Amino acid sequence: MKNLVATNIRLPKEDLNFYKEIAMAENKSFSEYVREILEETSRYKRFGINIKRKVKKSSRWQEAPIWNFSKYRKFASGIKDGSINHDKYIYRK
Repeated sequence: MKNLVATNIRLPKEDLNFYKEIAMAENKSFSEYVREILEETSRYKRFGINIKRKVKKSSRWQEAPIWNFSKYRKFASGIKDGSINHDKYIYRK
């Protein structure tokens, strides 16, 4: 194991929470996640080697209602041209 040294970085609170969520989704500690990102970035900068990261499919953003269309099918009207003929459907004219 490498000899680890503690350091401080300053991040916006929202960003920190987001990064911690990603680390949790990947089943890693925040420190481990940051070290991995730094290593990948430096490897890319030095050698041009790009490593694709695998993110767990059940990330929190994918659970947002906007992505779960099938859940709202029962409310669908079947109207396909609502953006063009919205007056017709709203005002019945």
